[in-house]
Amino acid sequence: METRLVLTVRIAALLVRQAHFDLLLHKAGFRPDEPRVPAGTPDGGQWTDGGAGASSGRYRRPLLVSDDDIPDIPDRPPLRPRDRYAIARFLLRRSPLGRAALTAWRIYELASDALAYFDEPETLEELQKAAKEPKRGYDIHHIVEQTPGRRDGFPESWINSPENTVRIPRFKHWEINRWYSKPDEEFGGLSPRDYLRGKSWQERYEMGLRALKKFGVLK
Repeated sequence: METRLVLTVRIAALLVRQAHFDLLLHKAGFRPDEPRVPAGTPDGGQWTDGGAGASSGRYRRPLLVSDDDIPDIPDRPPLRPRDRYAIARFLLRRSPLGRAALTAWRIYELASDALAYFDEPETLEELQKAAKEPKRGYDIHHIVEQTPGRRDGFPESWINSPENTVRIPRFKHWEINRWYSKPDEEFGGLSPRDYLRGKSWQERYEMGLRALKKFGVLK
């Protein structure tokens, strides 16, 4: 737990440094792809406007960034990873200011994920009620897993019912998913997910509650 928090802080610190460096470069009008005078000449290494034999001395071409180039950052991030990736690429392509905005957004997400991880266990009723209100740093978790449940023919009305959905810290969600997929001697060398194939809804539900307790989510 402590290692995870330390790693999160280190990542956030690196992102902050990168954002600060980008902003400094932007203020200086620096562009790494800007042409320079070839080495070995009196003005070697200095920026140039690209003309034959032209040297710019202290000239710096400003970055072409205006207020219109800075995209709006939504109050809530897109839920689908593909949408987040598309926005990230858009921001990174537009300007250093866009990269700084994206960095701040990601730091906020990382901090939310890390803080949520240390939540105290709650009752099943509290977790189910919280699922009605999505929150940054948390995921909506299905006590009986969705895909295996569908594969074995359970109806959607059961799978997505309020009794089967809870809101839990995102990192805890990831840990539970890993546990379901790892072989376990208790289940004859099968993963919990494989062990539950063909089992009843009640058996799956009890296993799901057990996982929530195992990872400190459920009282």
